[in-house]
Amino acid sequence: MEESVFKYYRGLGARGFIIGNDVNAQRIKNFDSSLLVVGSLVQRICSDVLYRDLSAYDNVLLYYPYNRALEALKLLSPIKEKLILMPNTMCHIDCPSMFHWFARDKKEFLREGYCPAINNFKNTGFIYPSHLNLFDDLVGGYKLQGREYSTDLLIYTCKIFFQRESPVELLEAFIGEEQTKEMEEYFQKCCLNEYYNIRSSDLIEGRIKY
Repeated sequence: MEESVFKYYRGLGARGFIIGNDVNAQRIKNFDSSLLVVGSLVQRICSDVLYRDLSAYDNVLLYYPYNRALEALKLLSPIKEKLILMPNTMCHIDCPSMFHWFARDKKEFLREGYCPAINNFKNTGFIYPSHLNLFDDLVGGYKLQGREYSTDLLIYTCKIFFQRESPVELLEAFIGEEQTKEMEEYFQKCCLNEYYNIRSSDLIEGRIKY
């Protein structure tokens, strides 16, 4: 991004930028340190946050695989106030279909065929509202996604997460009655610390690559 771009948008009244590029983040701060710079990092970029210089960002939005990596998040404690976690992403933590986010990939995306989260919710990045306390001391805040939601579902989701409740109806709205029952049974016998650390060792040891 050139300085002319920053000048143009600041002239329109912009007070900050949401980006995913460290070089541009630093360029923006060099241009005007008062501009807000938010790093919104997709999965393939998010995976190497432990090894990046995030000093130019005012906030960094994380989601999977950090939604399932408590121990890895602890290593980011020096910048925890910058970190914003997205707890209600339904995406699979090992999604093989990242191509559908990028315009250069013309392959048709068929959700039923390519989305593994449909058949295996246990491996999504979704954090139950009642489990947010596990992350409270590791991040500066949370951001709920839902641009594709109906207004009613968006209001309901916000209410549930603010109240930190995990009613059966919440999951049924997303994944259906059968998988909801399966997840309820799963959580009765699993260890939460283990569940939310399924990606910690891979992140810490740099084994996750996209």
